[in-house]
Amino acid sequence: MPANDSNFTLVLLAIPPLFILAFLASAFYNEWLATQLSQSGVITEAQIVDLGCDSWRGTRHCYVVYEFTNSAQVTEGRQTISETHFSRLQKGDQVVASYFPQRPTVSRLVGTDLDPAARNAALRRALAIFVMWIVIIVLAVVIH
Repeated sequence: MPANDSNFTLVLLAIPPLFILAFLASAFYNEWLATQLSQSGVITEAQIVDLGCDSWRGTRHCYVVYEFTNSAQVTEGRQTISETHFSRLQKGDQVVASYFPQRPTVSRLVGTDLDPAARNAALRRALAIFVMWIVIIVLAVVIH
């Protein structure tokens, strides 16, 4: 096999791990944020102002937009939620959220409204790319 083909194959094999690391970093960040909010966040009642689901290439992504008051200021939060959670919520419902007092724009649903959908989606994507990467490696070894 020519050296150029070998180098090209190595470059192609190096790309999927970068995406895997990015998705794992996203999942880690979501888990870290939930932990930080549970330890030092301010818990408050919030009201749902919007709900929706976006479909893209056969995948549905649901979200909730909520508002809460902190220091006499209304702050809006948006979070990815599971379809199951989405089906239980309606505009105007009260939910429980936690936010950082120094950065109220950073908030997440907590308590019975806790929803790790964003973390779970990132982990599923990392796993899917990992499986595809292994298949690509096996094919590269078999072909070469």
